[in-house]
Amino acid sequence: MSPRNHGSGHLITRRAFLRTLGLTTGAALVTRQFLYAEHPAFEPFTFVQMSDAHVGKPKAAGTFRRAIESVEALRPRPEFLLITGDLAEKRRRNRRQFRDILAGTRVPVHLVPGNHDVGNRISERSLALVGRYRETYGDDRYAFTVGEPGTHALFLVLNSLWMRPWGTTSRKRRRKLTEHIDTQWQWFETQLDASRNGEHPATSVFVCLHHPPFTNRPQQRLASYLTITMKAKRRLLALCVKHKVQAVLTGHVHRSHLHTYRGVQLINSPSVFWNTPRLGGGKVPLGYRVFHVRGDGIDYRYKTLDIRDLAPYRVKTMKQAPGDGDFYAALDGHAGNPRALITV
Repeated sequence: MSPRNHGSGHLITRRAFLRTLGLTTGAALVTRQFLYAEHPAFEPFTFVQMSDAHVGKPKAAGTFRRAIESVEALRPRPEFLLITGDLAEKRRRNRRQFRDILAGTRVPVHLVPGNHDVGNRISERSLALVGRYRETYGDDRYAFTVGEPGTHALFLVLNSLWMRPWGTTSRKRRRKLTEHIDTQWQWFETQLDASRNGEHPATSVFVCLHHPPFTNRPQQRLASYLTITMKAKRRLLALCVKHKVQAVLTGHVHRSHLHTYRGVQLINSPSVFWNTPRLGGGKVPLGYRVFHVRGDGIDYRYKTLDIRDLAPYRVKTMKQAPGDGDFYAALDGHAGNPRALITV
C-alpha cells in the first residue's frame, strides 16, 4: 500500500502512521479515564424513587403500604426515599392516611408535589392548593444534599405546576401568578449556577419534578396533559445540559420512560398504585427504582412489588409486549415475583 499525500507536503509511512495512531489512541483512553474517573472522596450511596401513590383511590393505600414495607426491608438501607408526586387524593383524610403510612418508616422521605396535590393548571385555585400542600407536607420547591460539601450530590425539587398551561383566570390576576413562575425559574438557575461555580461544587446534580418534559422522545413538538409546556421543556433541558445535570427524575405518566438527551438522563418511574397499558399489551408491574450513585455516574434497577396476597386484587403473569424485551428482562431477579402486575 503506497503512502498518501495529505496536502502538507510530507509523506507518511505505514510504520509512522501506526505509531501515531497508537499514541493518539492511548492518549484518548488516558483522557477518558481522567475525565470519567470516580471522585476519590465521594461516598457512594443508594436512594429510592417511588411515584404516584394516589392514596385515597380504591386499594391504593394497600399497595403504598406494601411499597413502604419493601423499601424498609432493603439492604443496605437507602439514604432516602423520593416520592415524585400524586401523593394522595383531595380529601383531608387521604392526606392524613398518607402521612400515617409514612410515619413508621426509618428512611428519610423527600416529597415532590403532583397535579393531584396542587392542581394541573396555573390558576388561583391551584395557588390555594399549593398553600395547602405546604401546610400538610412542607416546601414545594427546595434543595437537599447527600455527602460532604464539595463531594456531595445535589437534589433540586421543583413544582411542575409552574411549568404547566394557564387555567381560567383573568390577565390581571395572571400577573400575580407569574411571579411564582419567575421565582421558581430564578431559584432553579441560581441553584444550578452555585452547583458548578459556588464555593463547594456538587459532584452530581439531580432534578426532581412530577410532570416529565416529554413522553416519547426529546424532539416531541406537542405538549399534553402528560407533560410540561414546550416553552418550559426547552428551558429546562437547556439549563440541565448547560450545568451538566446527571438526571431528571419524574413520574405522572404511570409508565416507564428512559431517555438520554445530550448527556442528561431522563428517567420516568411507574406508579405504585396502577400503571397504564403499553402499546402492544401488558403493563409495567407496580414497583419503584433503586438508584446507586457513584462519583462517576449512576446505576439503577426496578424492584417490583409482590402483591399476590392483597385481596381482592387479580394478579396475572406479565406477558412480554413486543419491543419491551430489554425493559422486562431487566426486572428478573430483583423481586420474589418479578413479573407480577395488578389489574383493577
